[in-house]
Amino acid sequence: MPDVATQARSIAAVCGDALVGSVLRRLAELELGRLDLAIERARKELVPFESRFGRDSMATWEAWQSGDLGDDADLMEWMALTENFRLLLGKKAQLAASFRG
Repeated sequence: MPDVATQARSIAAVCGDALVGSVLRRLAELELGRLDLAIERARKELVPFESRFGRDSMATWEAWQSGDLGDDADLMEWMALTENFRLLLGKKAQLAASFRG
C-alpha cells in the first residue's frame, strides 16, 4: 500500500490540490478539537495534585526531571499525568504548525 503522501498526490492529481488541502485542513480541525478536549481533561486531572502540593505541574515536572524531587507514589502519578499533558500540548502545537503560513 502506498504511503499517505503518495496517496495524497494521487488524489490531488485527480481532484485538485484545493480539494485535498481543504479535506486535510478539516481533518486537522477535527483533530485539534479532539486534542483540546483531551488537554482540558488532562488539565483537570492535574488540579488536585497542584492544590495538594501547592505547586504548578509544569514547574514540578522540570524539578522532577532534574532529579530534585523524590519518587513518592503520588508524585510519580502526578508526573505521569503531567507527561501526558505535555505530550498532548506537543501534538497540538505540531498539528497547528503544520497548517500555518
